[in-house]
Amino acid sequence: RKKAEWRSNRMIFKKKEIHPCDFGQYDKAWGHHKVSCKKIIRITENYIVYIDNRNNIDWETTEAYDASIPREINGDREKALSQCLIAEHKPTEGLSEASILSFKTIAGEAIVNCLENNLDGSTDILKQADEFRLDRVVEKSREWYLSFTVIISSISILFSILITSKNIPVWEGVLENINIGAWAIAGACLSIILRSGNMQNASYAGMKLHFIESGCRLIGGFISGQIVYLGIKSGILFTSLVDANHSQYIISFLALLAGASERFAPSIITKIEDSTSITEPIKEN
Repeated sequence: RKKAEWRSNRMIFKKKEIHPCDFGQYDKAWGHHKVSCKKIIRITENYIVYIDNRNNIDWETTEAYDASIPREINGDREKALSQCLIAEHKPTEGLSEASILSFKTIAGEAIVNCLENNLDGSTDILKQADEFRLDRVVEKSREWYLSFTVIISSISILFSILITSKNIPVWEGVLENINIGAWAIAGACLSIILRSGNMQNASYAGMKLHFIESGCRLIGGFISGQIVYLGIKSGILFTSLVDANHSQYIISFLALLAGASERFAPSIITKIEDSTSITEPIKEN
């Protein structure tokens, strides 16, 4: 009996449950879109514009509404709708579901303006949509870049500290190289952090490429530190700066500066974006 009551209550709840897309008084006209609808952008008796379950913008108009459109603006209207479609399919890889839905909603409002024959308004909204998208992909790119940089740097520096503090038996020359490398990696990490506000890469280059980019820059800083260290040891570089009493500190400081030279290396991500991007290129300053 209790099971039957539970099933009955569940049936009542389902009947009262509201669909994520509430078609209201237009259910009869546009209710066939309920299965694929994820979010309604605009619904009227003449048209419906919505985001489907695959985060694509879809719309439909009535035949009577299409017939009422003045013939002289048909060309401009179709061109504006094409621009909306192009904007909608610009890359958003790496963005959160909420950010993608926000971008699609803004682009959908541009389509609404086209359907209302407000073509100038549609153009302005498309600009806002693209600015929103670019801001989000740059933010996500910056998040990945800094996260990978800090994680790799922390692991490398902690590894160096562990070897030094635990007196792990290694060849003395290797230990010096490890310490110098840690300082150089710290310099490269600091350089990336300081200029992170000017980075203008995009998340649609992919998380893997961001990991490779940050790793390569840290390796470049490490190698720069080793070059400076070898130059000092051979007496070719900075002979007037290094004295016997403070050589350890001066060499570490110079390794830190050498690591910061990673900023002069070209960006892998920017090179990939320039060759594959279907949008305006985004450069790293």
